[in-house]
Amino acid sequence: MDRKQIEARIAELRAERATVEEALAGARVAARQALIDGTKPTQRTAELAERLSLIDDALAELSDRIATSDETEQRKRRVAQVERAQHLTSERRELAARVDHALASLATAWTAYTDAVRSTVGSAVAAGADTVPLARVALNGGQADALVKAMVASSGMDLVRALGVSTANRVAHGVSLAAGEERVLRSLDMELLRVRATSPMPNIARDAKQQLEQMEREGTQA
Repeated sequence: MDRKQIEARIAELRAERATVEEALAGARVAARQALIDGTKPTQRTAELAERLSLIDDALAELSDRIATSDETEQRKRRVAQVERAQHLTSERRELAARVDHALASLATAWTAYTDAVRSTVGSAVAAGADTVPLARVALNGGQADALVKAMVASSGMDLVRALGVSTANRVAHGVSLAAGEERVLRSLDMELLRVRATSPMPNIARDAKQQLEQMEREGTQA
């Protein structure tokens, strides 16, 4: 029997119990009166009492079945809830592992990058490059201001806030490390064009001057 059938049967038995209980009360009155009158009482009282007892047993059994069914459903819901939480936690764990890996890679890459800047920036300076973006990496007293700005440029403020890092004008001056290096390369490209513009070969000098003027216009518009 499913829950609906059990509930329907309980309703039927309760209705029957009310009828039997009423009949039993009447039978007891009749039996008492028979004793008063000295006549032989009928067996109906015992039959009704037995019927009532059986109905109560049946109601108790059906009620236990419903309670068991409720407990089973609660366990099923709880199992589903726990399994859902396990699944979501597993997904979060994978995301957390990706964050851990990214942070570890960032630490390694940042160390390698700053070491490279310190050891190679001289060649860019000697070549006449715009090394302002590199100076903020190599000459900031060991602070990670450039890295913070790079994080702002690449990921927004959420990561910076999560790390509890602060830097002046981080939003207005945020620029990625690659963008900083691009600025250095652009300045070297322009410096190379300036050198070629002084070439004794007219065609090379003319093309270099035209490219240099174009790059300067683009830089002004940017």
